[in-house]
Amino acid sequence: NGCSFDTAQTQTFNKTAALTNLTQAPVCENGGVITIATPTVTNGATGSGIFSSFKNAFTNTTTGTYNPALAGYGVDTIYYTFTATGGCVSMKKSVLTIKARPRGQFTFTPNSGCLDTTGKVDFTAAGITVPGSTISSYNWQFQTPSAVVNGMTPSYNYNSGTYTISLNVQAANGCSFDTAQTQTFNKLASLSKLTQPSICVNAGIITIVKPTVTNSVTGSGVFSSFKNAVTNTTTGTYDPSIAGAGVDTIYYTFTATGGCISMVKKVINIFPVPTPIISVQSNLCIDSTATFNDNSTISSGTITTRTWNFGDGTANVVNPPGNTVVKGFAAVQSYTIKLTVQSDSGCIKTDSTIITVRPKPMANFDFSTSVCMPNGTVNFGNNSVIAANGGSLVYNWNFGDPFAGGSNPNTSNATTPSHAYTTIQNYPVRLTVNSSPYNCYSIFDDTLKAGRPFYVKPIAKFGVSKDTLCENEMSMFTDSSSAPGSNLLSWTWNYGDGSSPRTTTVPFSSYAYQYADTFNVRLTVRNTENCISDPYSLKVTVYPQPKIDSLKDIIVLQNTVLQLLPTINDTTGISFTWYAALPPYTTTDLSNPNIWNPYLTATQTQIYVLNALGKGGCSAQRSVSVRVLGNIVIPNAFSPNGDGVNDYWEIKNLADYPGATLSIFDRYGTLVKALTGQATRWDGTRGGTPVPIGTYYYVIDAGFKQPKMTGWVLVIR
Repeated sequence: NGCSFDTAQTQTFNKTAALTNLTQAPVCENGGVITIATPTVTNGATGSGIFSSFKNAFTNTTTGTYNPALAGYGVDTIYYTFTATGGCVSMKKSVLTIKARPRGQFTFTPNSGCLDTTGKVDFTAAGITVPGSTISSYNWQFQTPSAVVNGMTPSYNYNSGTYTISLNVQAANGCSFDTAQTQTFNKLASLSKLTQPSICVNAGIITIVKPTVTNSVTGSGVFSSFKNAVTNTTTGTYDPSIAGAGVDTIYYTFTATGGCISMVKKVINIFPVPTPIISVQSNLCIDSTATFNDNSTISSGTITTRTWNFGDGTANVVNPPGNTVVKGFAAVQSYTIKLTVQSDSGCIKTDSTIITVRPKPMANFDFSTSVCMPNGTVNFGNNSVIAANGGSLVYNWNFGDPFAGGSNPNTSNATTPSHAYTTIQNYPVRLTVNSSPYNCYSIFDDTLKAGRPFYVKPIAKFGVSKDTLCENEMSMFTDSSSAPGSNLLSWTWNYGDGSSPRTTTVPFSSYAYQYADTFNVRLTVRNTENCISDPYSLKVTVYPQPKIDSLKDIIVLQNTVLQLLPTINDTTGISFTWYAALPPYTTTDLSNPNIWNPYLTATQTQIYVLNALGKGGCSAQRSVSVRVLGNIVIPNAFSPNGDGVNDYWEIKNLADYPGATLSIFDRYGTLVKALTGQATRWDGTRGGTPVPIGTYYYVIDAGFKQPKMTGWVLVIR
């Protein structure tokens, strides 16, 4: 109508924003954070929008970052809400499909302990599933780096160590899953076999060969045995003697670096060793044989070989009949006897013993070279000997005497016995010598007979030169002994007065008895065969011997009267007679020459002998010298001029006066010469120099209680 109208209102209008649709393709729940495309405002509205989802999976509502993992697999409704500047709200939504990822975990066996010697580990991913889908592939990586292996249940061989195992699983819905595990594996060592063969119990300490590790596992091993016979567990030394005969199990235990233990074992036989047993005496006499018995034993099995070695250079004896050897030895010494026995298992053992071959004694004896018969005793000398180490000697004597008995037995065990034989005949004597404790013996025989050693004893007899004897006077004993079949060799006299017997080699004897008595004189004689006679006795009477003690010589002045008084042991029954021994052989100066103590008138120098005659005609003599001093005659002049006439002043008879002294003086009273005793003549000198002519004076002291004589003498040239 053409009409127009103008009106005006002021109005604020807020326009709702026109938004494009939300678009997001399906995603995997483990696909990671995505950014949802922001819808576009198509009508120019201004404002701002935010994202949200039903499952609150946006991590930034402004930028639209979305984490499907927060939503999980399935569907989620996502929203974009746009608030225009005027407050008008526009919203777009969309259903988002979140595809499930593969889930679960792979497993493996063994998952603990030790791997076998191959190191094989079996893996399986059977526990991994994909909701709403299937697995299209499994991609394994067993160590880094390594090739990828496919399959749900693969296996892999490991060495000991720590490894990271990775698995990538691809699902049919396009989602994938990566998982990894770090695992330490320890592998058992693969060991070679123990190769120790069976051994003998006496094999000594052996070293067991150590098994070899064949799968490169490192570690260390030790040896052991059921019977604890390993003496060094590291080196494998083994002592079968500790285990003993029987069986033993040997173990080698190897501990790998990771602690896995491998073991190999072997049962071995330890064969018993035969026990050699030697039965034989320990000592053997030379020239004898010993019996060697083999008493060896073995606990199981049999002894197959028995070998004897006698240590004397002779050949070994193997398997002797009856296990016995009878054998002698050539020399006196010790021999080491060895017996080696071997079993059917090859086990060998040797035993030894020492047998000492002892020397035999050498029996020998001798006997008295001569035995005086009858009833003679033979002394036996033992000359038996035995070499060193022969033991001590035991003796058994048989004297071969049919008359023996009682205190004179026919046998003896003494070393050097004696035996009395009654008569002369043949006696077979035997000495058996035995060595103790070795019982080696020797016999020596000899025969005693006439002349070897039996001889008839000599017969003693003697006489005395006179029937009566005087004491201290030599008496002669004359032999009249005899020696049938031999000769006399010595005479033994026993004079019966307590003196020691005297043996002589002449058939007589002289003897002086020291006191008077009746004595029983005995004589025994010995012949050249050393036979001694029975004693022969004879009584003799010895009368007292007059005894005159020595008389002192007498020096007297002429015509002196004195009594002769000899000392006599006994004057009873003794007659005395004095004799003159010097011319004129007269005893007229004696008052009575037939008494023992006459008076003497000394008129001349003489030797008087007193003879005393007692019982049995025993006599004694003793002499006395009587020197009569003459008168002293003194010359009054002499001429010492060397003409051979009156050259000395000699005083007659002065030299007879013992101890007389002569002193000569000059006219001045000076001593010129002093003379003593027989040197009582003067040559007219003083000190070897002739004195001047003139008168000299003398003093003579003759002794014998005479007055000194004085006077003068004239020296003339």
